[in-house]
Amino acid sequence: MKDNNATYVLLGLLSHNPMTGYDIKKSVGTRMSYFWDLSYGQIYPTLKQLEKNKLITKQVKNNPNGPTRKVYTITEAGNKELQTWLVKPAKKEVHKYEFLLKLIFGDQTPAEFNQKHIEEFKERNQKILQTMIAFEENLKPIIDQSESYYYVFLTILLGKNISKASVEWADNVMKMLQEHTMEVKS
Repeated sequence: MKDNNATYVLLGLLSHNPMTGYDIKKSVGTRMSYFWDLSYGQIYPTLKQLEKNKLITKQVKNNPNGPTRKVYTITEAGNKELQTWLVKPAKKEVHKYEFLLKLIFGDQTPAEFNQKHIEEFKERNQKILQTMIAFEENLKPIIDQSESYYYVFLTILLGKNISKASVEWADNVMKMLQEHTMEVKS
């Protein structure tokens, strides 16, 4: 199987529960949003390929109150594929922050645009931080009920710490920018 991270996100999620494509998108958007993203344009073609490779199965369920649901379940071969991938060394992390790309060239634009980018970054991270705190509080009382909860908890701790550090960085940099702007005007 080609080393495609979307494949392993889907297999990993399906290893816990059967899900629809919508359920997968929702789970990635909430549980993984601070470190991973998948679009429907990635999810559905990957599901189709996984089904073709017999790593998952699809069950069509009629829904009298809405559209037909396609529920995907991991197969034994899918579990083996996931296990093979899980023990391989992780690739180097790649961080891409478009706002930092703009900030590094901040001397080319008025300061208010740089401040706006930083404020937006701070707001995004404050929302992520609030979500991570809520997840942490929800998981603490039930963490011993499942190994899955424990490992989700560990990833949440990193998301919480990164978001918290990002908010603190934004506050510090905004203060520095304001002081710098005053110095330049003097």
